[in-house]
Amino acid sequence: MSPSTWTSFLLCFASVVCLAPASAADARLEGDVTAAGAVWSTFQRWLHAYDHAELDQTMAIFDPGVVFVFQGGRDQSYADLRKGYEQDFRSRKAGTTWVPLVDEVYAEGNLAFVRATWELRVTVAGGAPPQIKERNRSLDILRLSGGQWRIIRSFNFPEK
Repeated sequence: MSPSTWTSFLLCFASVVCLAPASAADARLEGDVTAAGAVWSTFQRWLHAYDHAELDQTMAIFDPGVVFVFQGGRDQSYADLRKGYEQDFRSRKAGTTWVPLVDEVYAEGNLAFVRATWELRVTVAGGAPPQIKERNRSLDILRLSGGQWRIIRSFNFPEK
């Protein structure tokens, strides 16, 4: 491989790596980095609560006036989301978890947003890799109120 071909390959590889979503551990914090870190901590608490089927802690990330939009479905309210999580916690398979692939966490003043792709993964017996049951792109908009970051709008689009 010539030096120019090698350089082109490395630049192409670097650009793909930089454009790929980060795992939750590598969340890119932008704007007010301290506030963005607090926003991401809110999502980490949500992930823990979801994994442990803790309904009140799962719902803590949502503002009471939240509007949750999922492409192709009707808009959902806080009450709708709560009912959905109640049903999910009663019926889901053990080893079901949401895994975020984070594009960006941005905070400034009392507003923030998180752009990510969320994968619903289910553990498979026998040590096989988890199955990805759903993959959704999302934009969550949060507001800081009473010292807590809460989602006020959530836009979600299934990847097909």
